Amino acid sequence: MTEQQRQIILATMFEPVQPPPEFMVDIVGKLFMKFKENYSFLMVTGGEYDWGRNKILEWADYFTSKNATIDELRQAYRLSKDVFKKFPPNEVQFLDLVLQNRHTDSHQALRIAIDTASKIQAGNQAEWDNVAIYESAMRIGFYTLTHEADYILNERWGKTYKAVCDELDSGATFTIPSVPLIEQQHTPVSNERAQEHLAGLMEKIGKKVAA
Repeated sequence: MTEQQRQIILATMFEPVQPPPEFMVDIVGKLFMKFKENYSFLMVTGGEYDWGRNKILEWADYFTSKNATIDELRQAYRLSKDVFKKFPPNEVQFLDLVLQNRHTDSHQALRIAIDTASKIQAGNQAEWDNVAIYESAMRIGFYTLTHEADYILNERWGKTYKAVCDELDSGATFTIPSVPLIEQQHTPVSNERAQEHLAGLMEKIGKKVAA
């Protein structure tokens, strides 16, 4: 490896595999202009605290990876003015101001999942209106949700729900079936019907043997 190749690798090894969308780059550029009004001398270009093009690309890449919406970024900016009064936040601190409210609280989500799963198991129609709760419930299973001991279910739900929310934040997509779910129930077969079915099978087997 030549020295030139080494320098190229070192310069680009932590760069995004794909550049962030231009509209997100433009949004971060506008955000930094607002920051400069609030933090003035801290928002310098060059030196240790560089808020130039590279920093803009880093923020834009992070926001894109978390599927940040324009409304979330607008809300985060409003909140940041009260939370970060002396020093500007980094991209993680900034977006965390709204990410923590993006999903339903885990305990509340569990109660919703148990209630909906109970209705389905009772043979009633039930609708899921939250994709994170639905996906978590499907991974755990309706029977487990309604029969598992609380101290076991709480921990399992917490891990599963967090994983689903993290996947959604990272760009995963899940869907809720358009047809309401109804728990499939087994209808017992009468003894008489079972005997008729068995006799039919034996007759077919007898014909095959005779042939």
